[in-house]
Amino acid sequence: MDVVASERTWNYVLLHGDDELQSGWRAEWLTVIQAKQLLSIIEPNVHSASGLDLLRRLHAIVVG
Repeated sequence: MDVVASERTWNYVLLHGDDELQSGWRAEWLTVIQAKQLLSIIEPNVHSASGLDLLRRLHAIVVG
């Protein structure tokens, strides 16, 4: 599922942590390793994690 196909979709996923309305993609489908890798890409590139549910969900996956 391509949740980064457009900037609009990617922004939606960052804010809500899923793509429920389009592809149905959910962060919880990721493995711990995948969640860590995605966090390592996203976190250095955001100024504030406030309001970004994807980061909260990824951290929950990593912590267990």
